[in-house]
Amino acid sequence: MLELSETEVYIFEPGSYKIRWVNHFAKKNTGYSRLKLLSSTVMILNPSFSLERLDAALSSLVKGEENFKLFTTTFVRSNGSKYPVEVNIFFDKSMNIFVATAHDITAKKEMFKAFEENVAVLSTMLQHMPDLIWRQDENGSIIFCNSSMEKFLAKKNKEIVSKKISEIFDSDSASKIDTVTSQAWSSGAIAIDTIDINFNNSGKIFFEITAVPIKDRKSNVESILVIAHNITEKIMAHEALRDSEDLYRKFIDASDDLIFLKDQNLNYVIVNLANARFFDKKISDIIGKSDFDLMDYNLALQCRDSDIKAMESGALIISDEEHHGKVYESRKFPVYTRNGKKFIGGYIRDITESVNLARNLEISANQWRQTFDSIDDMIWLLDRDFTIVRANKSSEKFLNLKPQKLIGKKCWEVIHNSYMPPETCPYNSIKNNKSFENCFIEMNDKFFSVSLFPVVDNSGSIDSIVHIVRDITKEKQAEKQLLESEELFRSLFENHSAIKLILDPDGGKIIEANEAAVDFYGWSKEELKSMSIMQINTLTPEEIQAEINKVKERKKVHFNFRHRRADGSIRDVEVYSSAINIRGKVYLHSIVHDVTDKKQAEKDLLILVEATRQAASGIVITDINGNIVYANPAFLNMTMYEFGEVIGKNPRDILKSGLHGKDFYQSLWDTILSGKVWHGDIINRRKDGTLYTEEMTVSSVRDESGKIINFIAVKQDVSRRREIEQQLRNSEKRFKAIVDTQPVAVCRWDKNFKITYANEYYRVLFHPSGDIIGICWLDFIPEDSREAVRNFYYTAIEKPHQLNYEHDVKLADGTTRHLFWSDIPIYDDHGNLLEFQSVGTDITDRKKAEIELRKNYNYTRIIQDILKNSMAKISLEEFLENALFAIFTIKPLCYNPEAIVFLSDLEKQSLNVVASIGFQDDKTKCLERGFATVEDCLCKQVFEHRKSICFISDAAFAECRDNVSTHICSIPLKYKSDILGIINIAVDREYSLEEDDLQFMENVAAILAGVILLKRAEDLAAKTLEELEFIIDERTSELKKANKELEAFTYSVSHDLRAPLRHISGFLEMFKNEVGDLPSPRANHYLSVISDSVKKMTQLIDDLLKFSRLGRASIECQNVSLEKIMNEIINDFSMEIEKSNCRVISDNILPDVKGDPSMLRVVLINLISNAIKFSSKVAEPEIHLGSMEQNEEIIFYVRDNGVGFDMRYADKLFNVFQRLHSDREFEGTGIGLAMVRNIIEKHNGRVWAEAKPGEGAIFYFTLAKP
Repeated sequence: MLELSETEVYIFEPGSYKIRWVNHFAKKNTGYSRLKLLSSTVMILNPSFSLERLDAALSSLVKGEENFKLFTTTFVRSNGSKYPVEVNIFFDKSMNIFVATAHDITAKKEMFKAFEENVAVLSTMLQHMPDLIWRQDENGSIIFCNSSMEKFLAKKNKEIVSKKISEIFDSDSASKIDTVTSQAWSSGAIAIDTIDINFNNSGKIFFEITAVPIKDRKSNVESILVIAHNITEKIMAHEALRDSEDLYRKFIDASDDLIFLKDQNLNYVIVNLANARFFDKKISDIIGKSDFDLMDYNLALQCRDSDIKAMESGALIISDEEHHGKVYESRKFPVYTRNGKKFIGGYIRDITESVNLARNLEISANQWRQTFDSIDDMIWLLDRDFTIVRANKSSEKFLNLKPQKLIGKKCWEVIHNSYMPPETCPYNSIKNNKSFENCFIEMNDKFFSVSLFPVVDNSGSIDSIVHIVRDITKEKQAEKQLLESEELFRSLFENHSAIKLILDPDGGKIIEANEAAVDFYGWSKEELKSMSIMQINTLTPEEIQAEINKVKERKKVHFNFRHRRADGSIRDVEVYSSAINIRGKVYLHSIVHDVTDKKQAEKDLLILVEATRQAASGIVITDINGNIVYANPAFLNMTMYEFGEVIGKNPRDILKSGLHGKDFYQSLWDTILSGKVWHGDIINRRKDGTLYTEEMTVSSVRDESGKIINFIAVKQDVSRRREIEQQLRNSEKRFKAIVDTQPVAVCRWDKNFKITYANEYYRVLFHPSGDIIGICWLDFIPEDSREAVRNFYYTAIEKPHQLNYEHDVKLADGTTRHLFWSDIPIYDDHGNLLEFQSVGTDITDRKKAEIELRKNYNYTRIIQDILKNSMAKISLEEFLENALFAIFTIKPLCYNPEAIVFLSDLEKQSLNVVASIGFQDDKTKCLERGFATVEDCLCKQVFEHRKSICFISDAAFAECRDNVSTHICSIPLKYKSDILGIINIAVDREYSLEEDDLQFMENVAAILAGVILLKRAEDLAAKTLEELEFIIDERTSELKKANKELEAFTYSVSHDLRAPLRHISGFLEMFKNEVGDLPSPRANHYLSVISDSVKKMTQLIDDLLKFSRLGRASIECQNVSLEKIMNEIINDFSMEIEKSNCRVISDNILPDVKGDPSMLRVVLINLISNAIKFSSKVAEPEIHLGSMEQNEEIIFYVRDNGVGFDMRYADKLFNVFQRLHSDREFEGTGIGLAMVRNIIEKHNGRVWAEAKPGEGAIFYFTLAKP
């Protein structure tokens, strides 16, 4: 299982850290062979590992102090590439081994990098997402929220962050959110739920809450990211759709008609309950069936024909069908969906009754006539012209006229006795509006109700009119009495001080409202009567209707509601409601009382009580005698008493410490009895006897008459605070002492630059006598820089920030010093600037040192430029001119300089001009004339005194410098005791050279002298080189001739020496085969010696030929991976290594080099095979291979713990046929190390060895860094 794991697994020993086992993936991922890893320590995986580091890191595992170690590091593959890994190590005590797993986290790191690159984009996305997003910690406190949440809550970010959810939302909503986040905390997985919250009385808002746990590296949940997606519209749409579907389903199921929908195959897909009743089957048994499955064939055939007709015609098809003695009307029509599907919809109605009704209409007509005549009301049937065409028998009772006498007359002729209808007659109105009209008339002290009903035909025209006259005299009289009663009731209703409403229980419409209701709600009476109670009550219509039903059923009469007023405010109301009967209809009479203020007072009282109980300060209420009547939990915690132990007790009896005298308590009582507030510190004693300091405020409580009835004491344990305050005072004294003794100037100053504080050092520097407070510190600035300093600090005052500034100051003793100031602004609690604190350090000496350092740097830079220029392939004259230009870049030499370089010819006793700067041609000639010989010029003194000469002259260079006063220096170009020449420098007297400038020039002159000698030596070397090249050409020709002779000799050795050896070997083998074993052991021994000698001679010739070819071979230089070659050679020698039980250890990864890969392979083969051979006879052979860098070369080594050798013979090791051990001890020809030296020398490297007899040997060779 470990072998097949996709994680690297290593098992290694403690102490030596030798690898004992690796899995396949470790070999694959590192690129090392299994043999290479098993012959190495864990240091092969990371060269930075060392035994000391590993012992320190893993000792806790060996001691059992830790179960495992988890850390991140970097491994190095065999090709030198590096990759990050996460390593987990544990120690198995029973087997005394370490087991380590290493997981390659390259992809993980790249993922983290990509994540970091996109953090800004993700943050912007979160901020602008429409969802509410916040992150909260384990305490439920918000630590981040996006702009959508700020907008939803109408709060700024700082008003939300650090608040808990319960402080943002109401308790019910916060509890729902906590349920989701708690699930995410406990499970460590994403939790999703849909909740509804009430926010700002705007009704329910639905959110889909997604709580995402944010985990740390150890997979522990550190916070929760909450995403609240507003799905209110979606929920409302779903509810509306569900309601619509329910309504639709109820509608079609409630219908007695057979309503259905068929697919293109004429199978039912939707049917209502009427179909189930008709077919006497369940709806599920009908869906998917055709008419042929459900009814007899003939009827199904009729249905199919009408279905096909509707589908093909695309129009409504109406038909009548008879079935089992009933007549059905069928209506079928095509239905198309959005995706193009076609269905057949329809309904079938049982019209048997309609058909039977038509048949029985005639019978009913006779019955209707009889009924018409038997009605007590006078009924006429008028035509469209209002002519009476029929009158019932009651007309005779009303008019004392036979009905037949009325036929043909206009109705108004009979009623109003007029030839034209009067204005009050509904004739004109009903003719125009074609609607029911009603009016009242009075005849013969009686009252009549006249009603006209128009009968309209299909075209909308009046076909006839029904005219009904009813005697309502008795009703009128009863109505009059009722009006008088209603007037009394209305007066009581309207003028009552309580809010009264009359509601229609069917829908909650407001029928009537009194003036008190108008005043309370803010709507006019007309507006109230046009409204429903649903618009006022904050409950849902369903909830309101449920409460109305309770009143109707007399189950409840008292309610507590919240009512909305016209101004939008919500008030708490108490409602008493009862059912009343008005004219046969039940109404609700409601009396409303505004209890908002009462509820608010109760709420305030509860808050006050809870605040007192939850207060962090101790609160005690006593009676007028000081006996405790109430104590909150904070007081009990402070004093360690139980509630029952303090009630009825006087604080003096249970808390008195004895540290305050009688006068103290008397003053306290006098203060509070006078009605004033007492505030101060008092030392009291807890129940356990410990003392504590409390800050106490005592005030009195008065009743309505102003009499003191109670005292309230607010107490806070300030023992720790008083200790801290004393510590702060002591600390302030210590700080002041420290600041006053520091060698830095410290002060504080206000916006007007007036000093508000200064330490002792500041006073000594600037104002040792008198008070410095209030003095403007700008007075200590020199006048020439005072304005610049003032302007700088004005900018700092306008935009306060920490700043650093340095400037000169004038001290009290009149001296000027340069100080570095560090200034920080100091603010009050509201962020307003109070003052600045300045700390000044005297950096005058440091500034001088910086100037000196800068000057020395310029000197060093110039000398480096001169030395660099000396290596360029340019003439001596050009080099000296470049040197002069470099010298004259420093002050004061850069101001109007002139210089000339003379080189002396001591044999001719003359000076030659080789370089100059600042001279025109005519001036150069002038100087040549002035310094023509050593005896006639200023330079003579230099040669005589052998040192630099400087003077100021107005006339020496009069012709050359236009009579300008000049500072002249002549500096010898001296090498040891020889003066090679002179540099003459002339600068304006105003910029005369200082002592360090002259010293610098003498140093430069010494360098120039050395370069001059070097240049001359190069010229000589060039001439010598030409002569050597001629000699080399001759010797090369001779060498080529010798090489050809050597090749001939090599061929001769290969051919002439091998042939006899082959003959001897062949005949010897034939002799053995022919004779077999000889009877004489000595003879057999002789034959064996001959055979071994032939083999050794053959091997010797082969090695000699290899050595010869190697000496003539040219190097094919390229990039070589010695690490790869080493691993391949170790694999090749794996059998010899296993046979000798040898450990091969790579101390580090061998670096790549430039060289011939074939030759370097020969070097490593010889050195490694020798190490295996010469260490094979020790008990635990061990070979180390490694490298180290030194200067510009790399030193490689192969070390063994074998037999070693005596260093006295080390110089013979690398010669041909030189061996330090006999063949009996170790086989060999003595050619291998000679080839190693030859190859390394061809690569311009070195090879050597170190050893001790019996302690092993180490062979070194070097190669240049690539």
